[in-house]
Amino acid sequence: MDEVKDEWEVIAVGIGYVVARNGPYGYPDLLDHYYMDEDNAQHVADQLNGHADITDAPRFNED
Repeated sequence: MDEVKDEWEVIAVGIGYVVARNGPYGYPDLLDHYYMDEDNAQHVADQLNGHADITDAPRFNED
């Protein structure tokens, strides 16, 4: 059986945000963190979806 994985999305909950997706059998998969800033939640969702831009990360060998 092929498992279809939906992309992670940012969902507003109360005054903050969670990162979630549709899981197996229609049950949601939720991360165990509540974000107050939508940009932080979107960054995590992008990382989980493989869309994160990590080219700006500092490298150990740079001066």
